[in-house]
Amino acid sequence: MLLGEKPLLPSVRELYWEVVSSTSAELALLVSPSLRHLSLTFKDFDQYQDHWTTGLLALLRNIVPRATNLSELHLYDLQTDDLSSVISPVGSLHQLTTLEVQGAIVDLHVLETLSRMTSLSDLTLLIELDDNSDPKFCGFPSLKRINITNNSVSAGEIIKVLATFRSKTVIDFAFNNGGGSWSSQQLLAVCRALAKRCPMLERLAATICMPGSDDLAATIAPLNGLRSLRDVELKLTGRLGAPMNYADPLFLMLAASWPCIVSLRLLSDYPDGHVSPLILLAFANACPDLRELCIPILDLPLDMVMGDVSTFPLRDHGLKIMRVQFPSEEIDDDKIFALILDRLFPNIDIDASLASVPALRSGEWDRVLDEALNYCQLVRRNREPETDANKT
Repeated sequence: MLLGEKPLLPSVRELYWEVVSSTSAELALLVSPSLRHLSLTFKDFDQYQDHWTTGLLALLRNIVPRATNLSELHLYDLQTDDLSSVISPVGSLHQLTTLEVQGAIVDLHVLETLSRMTSLSDLTLLIELDDNSDPKFCGFPSLKRINITNNSVSAGEIIKVLATFRSKTVIDFAFNNGGGSWSSQQLLAVCRALAKRCPMLERLAATICMPGSDDLAATIAPLNGLRSLRDVELKLTGRLGAPMNYADPLFLMLAASWPCIVSLRLLSDYPDGHVSPLILLAFANACPDLRELCIPILDLPLDMVMGDVSTFPLRDHGLKIMRVQFPSEEIDDDKIFALILDRLFPNIDIDASLASVPALRSGEWDRVLDEALNYCQLVRRNREPETDANKT
């Protein structure tokens, strides 16, 4: 098909296509300036085809001039070792806002090409950056969201990617280090870089494997300054079964630092330590928009069982989902625990909470919610009409 010939589907705005050969020409018959969203999945890749990369380059060179208004491009199972050459035509898509590249590694050369795309705001990619090379460029003037999908990305790679951001527009950052291991110092360095380069961050999702930490609050303290955070999911895994230690100061710090938080999911495979219901009071007081709270561990100390629950004030907080992965086996009085929850968070949705993050010691937490809290809510709701009648 010659450039300028009329496409077969001139009004199509979204196209999902499986490319079975890098030399196939059918796709060019469908692409037009009306196209806004293009997803390509590359099938039956033969790693011994010497012409594969050359064919991919020709394919994209054939598509790009016809799809001049493309805003979203998704490339799956790309399978090329020379992404720098293949991706070069994409740089001329001046209205492209969303780019996803899976199946091929993004190095510094590719990253530099992408950094010059002035409209790019949403980027999903696999990265592999040379330890001995630092980026000599800054760009991504419109970038808002970046998702690094490696199973094991190094702290140095994250810091190098952050160093390429010229502006501070990123509001959504996600990465995965579940297949590797960072030290506490490496996590601290990443948190510092995030706070510096993404001061307006609203969403952070990360899976991090590390040897364990006795002072997690100090390690992630640089994130305290990100007061725009609304959605945080941190999965912290101890290497070789090493426990992650949790205590009240960590959660008290997070509650005080993130007043806009809506969803906080702090998860761990092997949590240790002691966390008291006082952290719930801190979130109820400092985070009025919080609607989901998932934490790894929670205890009910004996002094609270024997004490007066009125020390936990009545709140009409809007929290809907509350989940604890490892509720303490020492929670002997479910009713006291549930009463504390109900005083602070009367709007908890029990069904939604039970269906959220699976508790690894599910029986204890399911009992607190499904039996004790359910009873507390039922009693309170039956009393509310009586209270209203007495007022009148």
